[in-house]
Amino acid sequence: MPDLTGTTVENTRLQVFRKLCCLIQAIPCIDGDVELTDQTLIADLAMDSLRLVEIIFELERHFDCEADEGLMAESRTLGDLVSLFTAEELTNV
Repeated sequence: MPDLTGTTVENTRLQVFRKLCCLIQAIPCIDGDVELTDQTLIADLAMDSLRLVEIIFELERHFDCEADEGLMAESRTLGDLVSLFTAEELTNV
């Protein structure tokens, strides 16, 4: 598992964003030509809620942490999802 302690916020955000993009691009129904940015709306990716939860669980497993479930429900963009894993109140498991 990557150790995110001692890294800069920008570096951490980049690590999380790259992993998130890899997970999204592995979904068969996602158009490989779609540009993924912090502002990309989750709704525009045509993922069902189960797929989104699977991606979040995979990020939690990969980064060995637990994201805030309240913030999870409020996430609208990929940047919002990245913020779940770069927040100061992130819980390591």
